[in-house]
Amino acid sequence: MESEFWKTHPKASKGEIDNVYRRVLSVMELEKPYLDEEFSINDLVRKVYSNKSYISKAINIHSGMNFRSFVNGYRVRYSTSLMRSNKELKVADISAMSGFHSDVSFNMAFKLAYGRTPGEYYQELKAEELQHLSRKQAQGLSDESERPA
Repeated sequence: MESEFWKTHPKASKGEIDNVYRRVLSVMELEKPYLDEEFSINDLVRKVYSNKSYISKAINIHSGMNFRSFVNGYRVRYSTSLMRSNKELKVADISAMSGFHSDVSFNMAFKLAYGRTPGEYYQELKAEELQHLSRKQAQGLSDESERPA
């Protein structure tokens, strides 16, 4: 498939593809277009000032993923930051806030990336936080017992 691209785009250089990928990363990280559930490769084409073939090839060469998997990777990483920053959110809310079109696609992409469902991951984060708070409280109690009266 890769050699097919170079046959149909003989004027494209590796430098050009690298440059397109840098622009893709810049747009993805600065503008966060993946948070829009309707975000498509056509939207990225307009933002990067390139074409579908170059963008697809750049993403594939540099990340080993297709466009959809690449975007879902950003969405999943964003969802974990939401889970860490607000333990009160519901998984369905996190899914929508992260740009997923459905809870099913969120669950599938998340499990592919982390080997567990978003709910399982979220519960692990909450349990870790409780353990941390318990240790802190226990430490605070032992500090007080060591003070002279």
